[in-house]
Amino acid sequence: FPVAAVSREELAAIVFTTGSTGLPKGVHYTHGVFDAQVKILEREFHAGDRVGLAAFPTMALYYLAMGIPCVLPPVDPARVARVNPRDIVDAVDRFGVTSAAGSPMFWDPVVRYCRENGRRLESLKTVTMFGAPVRGSLLEEFAAVLPPGGRTFTPYGATEALPVSSLSGDEILAETWPRTQSGAGVCAGGPWRSVRRARPLQGQSRRARARGSAAW
Repeated sequence: FPVAAVSREELAAIVFTTGSTGLPKGVHYTHGVFDAQVKILEREFHAGDRVGLAAFPTMALYYLAMGIPCVLPPVDPARVARVNPRDIVDAVDRFGVTSAAGSPMFWDPVVRYCRENGRRLESLKTVTMFGAPVRGSLLEEFAAVLPPGGRTFTPYGATEALPVSSLSGDEILAETWPRTQSGAGVCAGGPWRSVRRARPLQGQSRRARARGSAAW
């Protein structure tokens, strides 16, 4: 197909927030936003990936934009906790999935199924979890079903600006999870070096300010 001639400032999509703090809100994503996100995700998580699995529908677009074939698992995006975990494990094995993305609610029954049935996700090298806080116990259980060298990550960012930070499962278990259990809250990780500033979309002038920081 011919490639459309678009600028980085042109609207590419309207992506809705989860609605966890009220009614879902539509967020303007320009082509420049998508391009920057794809570059960050490829560099940080997906260099050398062969096959992806996207339990979060939008993630399928990112996999394809990175040139990575993507498996869409048989799951209702609105009810991911009801997934049939055997279907997911079988799909990972059948297609040789090397990386996968989904929420903790999606992964919890999958990992539990693996532990109870002696299954392992042998081809899976990288797992990203987002959309909700990730329990340290889930990360510990994941370590038992991934192959040697397999890693988990918890990238973070609001729909309006993502991703902005990340933390590996190894870092969480070694450093932050004990503090979370003691009531210190959930660590969202450190910022990526390439995420330096934010600016309003064309025609918008509102300034954003993070607590304890200068205006962006």
